[in-house]
Amino acid sequence: MRKWTLCVPCSLSSSEFKWWSEWKGQQKKIHEIDIALFDGTYLISELKKYDIYDEVFDNDIRKKLDEILESMRYEKTRLAEEIIVMLTDITPSDYDSMIFVKKLENAKIEMIDGCNFNAI
Repeated sequence: MRKWTLCVPCSLSSSEFKWWSEWKGQQKKIHEIDIALFDGTYLISELKKYDIYDEVFDNDIRKKLDEILESMRYEKTRLAEEIIVMLTDITPSDYDSMIFVKKLENAKIEMIDGCNFNAI
């Protein structure tokens, strides 16, 4: 197996997404495979993209799914804005303790000020 994809019929909360990201990183290292997440927003969009959505679901179900999709898009946007806000809370001195910066320091690379943005 070279790729594994988790399909979930919802959008992950910020804590769930944090857990997922950490788990994904660990599993990629252990199993040396690509790992992806297809959430509800992506799955419904793909069904629409390939004209499967209208064929598979009747009007009542499509109406409910469209409501759910709108809710998931809103939640995804809210989560993205929350992450951006967290990133703006980082001060320049916070970069000094980040792993990327520590790796540069361990490699005896001295000109790291311009590389700090990669630490996130």
